[in-house]
Formats: sequence, C-alpha cells, structure tokens
Amino acid sequence: MPPKKRQKRSPPEIENYERLSFLAREMSKFKKQKFQYNMLLKQIYELISKQRDSAEFSEETSQTLRKDVIAWLSDIEQAKKQSSDIRDKALKTLKTLASLDDDALKGAALMLTEEETRLAAIEGLESRWQRIVRYKNSPIGIEKHTQEWFTRFYRQFQKTSTSIEDLSSKIKEILDQLTL
Repeated sequence: MPPKKRQKRSPPEIENYERLSFLAREMSKFKKQKFQYNMLLKQIYELISKQRDSAEFSEETSQTLRKDVIAWLSDIEQAKKQSSDIRDKALKTLKTLASLDDDALKGAALMLTEEETRLAAIEGLESRWQRIVRYKNSPIGIEKHTQEWFTRFYRQFQKTSTSIEDLSSKIKEILDQLTL
C-alpha cells in the first residue's frame, strides 16, 4: 500500500484571502442580478407610465405595481377593442361611400389610417409586455400569467437581496479577521 500523500495546507491568512476572493465573485454575480432586476422594474414603470415611489422593492410595492400593471393591461385591452371598433366602422363607411364624393372618401380613409396606426401602437405595447413576462398564447390568459410572473419575480428578487446581505456579512467577518 502506497504511503498517503501529504495534503498541503495553506496558512490561515491565505485561506481567508481565498475565501474573500470567492465571496467577492459571488457578490459580484448577485449584484449584477439585482441590477438587472432593477432595470427590469424601471422598464415596467416606464411602460405603464408610472413613477417609482422608492428605490426599495418590498412586498407592498410589489402588490402596488402588480395592481397598476393589471389596471394598465385592462386599459390597453379596452383601448384595443375601442380602436378596433372605430377602425371597422371606418372601413365599413369607406366601403359604402360613393366613389364620387371625394371629400367623404378622403375623410373615411384618414380615419381608417389613424385607427390602424393607433391599433398598431397599442399592439406594440401589448407585445412588449408579453416579451417582458415571457407570455406565449396560453389558455390562462395574460392577466393570470402576469400575476404568476410577479409572484416568481418578487420571490427571486427577495432571494437575491437575502444572498447579498448574507455575503456582505461574511465578507465583513473575513475582513475583521485579516490584518493588513
């Protein structure tokens, strides 16, 4: 049986620096994640045209934002329906007008174009939101999917914040042990 290899052991100070290095890399990863979460929140607030009340993202602000987004989604859906109705009415008017009445024909065509543009803008907002929450057409609908997405997002945000706090305390602990 061959002799056991002797395991090299670094001095405690070097081990502390190695742990500090590892914790700093982990902290960097979590800080980047939290930054991305904050950028996503900024994008959501801009999309629904609201101001962010505080820099912190607590359960209360999560619930408020969730309600604002659901109201916004409802408004978007209502505007989309209204715009579609007006567009359909303009198209019907355009089809029934006599080709001899040039001004009425131009007016109906203008109305149709404006509503098509408005509808495209509304669908663009809707599509942007669907990309944010990674919604694919599903039977549960966008509102239910948004509710579930907010629950997951808040949970991940809190988990990341907790990890940052834990790492921060571990880093302080190691720094206290080190003598420079």
